[in-house]
Amino acid sequence: MSIAESIHERLLAAITAMRNAESRAVTLFADVLKGKLYRELGFASIHLYAEEALGFSRSKTYEFIRLAEALDDLPKLKDQIESGNLPWTKAREVVKVATPETEQEWLVLAKNKSRRDLEKEVVKSRARRDANRQASQTELIEPECEVPAAATAQSLTLRLSPLAKARLEAMLEKLMKKHHCDRVRVLLMALESLLAESTRVDSSGSPYQVIVHKCPSCETKSTGQQRRGLSAAESAQIDCDSSLLEAGQRNKTSIPPTRRRAVLIRDGHRCQTKGCRSTSFLEVHHIKPRIRGGDNREANLITLCSSCHRHLHERGGLLAAMEIPIRAKAAGPHDSVGKRRWRW
Repeated sequence: MSIAESIHERLLAAITAMRNAESRAVTLFADVLKGKLYRELGFASIHLYAEEALGFSRSKTYEFIRLAEALDDLPKLKDQIESGNLPWTKAREVVKVATPETEQEWLVLAKNKSRRDLEKEVVKSRARRDANRQASQTELIEPECEVPAAATAQSLTLRLSPLAKARLEAMLEKLMKKHHCDRVRVLLMALESLLAESTRVDSSGSPYQVIVHKCPSCETKSTGQQRRGLSAAESAQIDCDSSLLEAGQRNKTSIPPTRRRAVLIRDGHRCQTKGCRSTSFLEVHHIKPRIRGGDNREANLITLCSSCHRHLHERGGLLAAMEIPIRAKAAGPHDSVGKRRWRW
């Protein structure tokens, strides 16, 4: 065997090992996503975990998330990935179009075609699907709410026509990739933007308020018409940055409005968690908790998005664990305050 042939054989073996490792990485990533194990590792979101801990690019993070989320509905695809029979580069194309009914058909196509030919087939299939969507004229949207137990994640169920569901999925997919966040956050951002336009609020205010009720005797907090209870982390999160309304008394804020504005301006109206790019749903956190002697001086305050803020309190409010740098910025005359305010 010549030197060229020897190197070629070794390269083929290395590529095979690399593909097997990538396939295994996808299934392990799915386990981390499904079990929210990234939170135990100190990350508020799967996006932060993927980029900061794994070194993924934004596009690779999005591809891994989409593929991992599809594995539960496509068990045959999952088996092929775990066995190493299908590289993840082909699998990521299959999940764009495959359904439980067409899964086997697409797996056969993926095995018999090159990756580029498979991509062309996927493009053709999506074009046909889009044409069918446009041909349909009927839409029905009937929202329903499910009310789970207190202090647990709440579910919202929407009954959609096939066309409406397809449109929603297409928009969510594009917005998730653009804004680098999950479905829930995309929906909230879109609704907040729409509400801000309709109410014509200025940049110093919020188009809505979240009402949280505090029991005067046991001091537990709840929200919504059904008075759903809040977790300890959510309660601590609210205590950091909120307005307190008491009958017969003047409104009080946990942080003076001018001080809150100054902190947001200093931090560039951006979450200060390492790796987080969020500029929406901003809240101000006390680096040293007030129950431990912390105060409202700017040096003790930092801007976080609601997700990072809640996650920090779930971990005991220890800022050092998050490795959050403070980026001091000069205040500008027209800078705005944050998006969200609480009151109870």
